[in-house]
Order: sequence, then structure tokens, then C-alpha cells
Amino acid sequence: MLHDNSLMGSIPQGLGDLRKLVLLDLSSNALTSTVPDLSGAEMLGALVLHNNELSGPLPGLPKSLQTLYLHSNSMSGKLPSLAEHSKVRQLTLFNNDFEGKLVLPSNNEEPITILYVHNNRLSCEVGTHNTTFNTSDPNQLHVVLPGNMFSFSGDLPPWITMRGSRLLYAEPSW
Repeated sequence: MLHDNSLMGSIPQGLGDLRKLVLLDLSSNALTSTVPDLSGAEMLGALVLHNNELSGPLPGLPKSLQTLYLHSNSMSGKLPSLAEHSKVRQLTLFNNDFEGKLVLPSNNEEPITILYVHNNRLSCEVGTHNTTFNTSDPNQLHVVLPGNMFSFSGDLPPWITMRGSRLLYAEPSW
């Protein structure tokens, strides 16, 4: 963990070759590169790169990923599908410039507890896929989706009406 250390420059491309890397936290620095392909880091469970100046598209990610914090960067491009990333529980992509359709994990192993994807150029379908959310403790479920209620297609899932769950619609900034 090297968060908040005033690091500058680029993220080394070779990090994706570290097969036993479990956590990469370079958040709150001044990194300006693109994120390297990390699909070879087979054990990576948490990628925490928020609050930098990272740019470019979202690279290849390992299927082991549970936590992905990329918010508050300058990343852009088409958001790749996360349908096969069944372990993802926490996803923050807000305040970037991703575009396209948000495709969440299908048949995820653990329910999603945090999903913040506002302030991008994304669309999504709500309630029409097999993604599960943490509904056993609605106070632990936090979801901020892009746009407003009329930016979505599909039926609203029952957890939206659960007491204590936090679902917010952020007005699009584009």
C-alpha cells in the first residue's frame, strides 16, 4: 500500500505479471499514466487507484477482483463488460469519462455492496440481469447510478424499495 505518498509518474507495466499480487493501493497520489493490463495478476483482490490523474481506458482485469476503486481520475473510453467478474463486491468508477453500457457481473459469488458509477457517460439496465446485491443488511448497500430514474430500462429490482437501502440517481454531467 502506497496511498497518499505524493507518488508521481506512471504505474509500472510489469505489475500485471505479479501473479501473487493481492492488493494494489496507489490511491491519492499524482500518478498520470494509464492503468497497465493486470489480467495476469491472478490473485489480485483489490485494485485501489482513486484520486490520481490516471487516463485512458480500463485495462484487462483479473477474475479474482473483489474491490475496484478507480473514481476521481481522468479515465475514458468504452467501459468493458464486467459480466464475468463474479467476485466483484465494490465498484467505484465515478468522476471519470467512461462511456457505453454498464454490464455488471452475472451470477456473482458475493453480493455487491457498493456501486458508484455516476459522472460518466454510461447507461445500464436495472433488474434485468442476475447480479445480486447485499439485501440481507440494507444499511450496507450503497448504489449511485448514472442519470435519473428515466435513464434506465428494465424492471426495478425489489431491493430498491427495501427500508434502509441507499439508491441515488445522479444527474448526468454530459
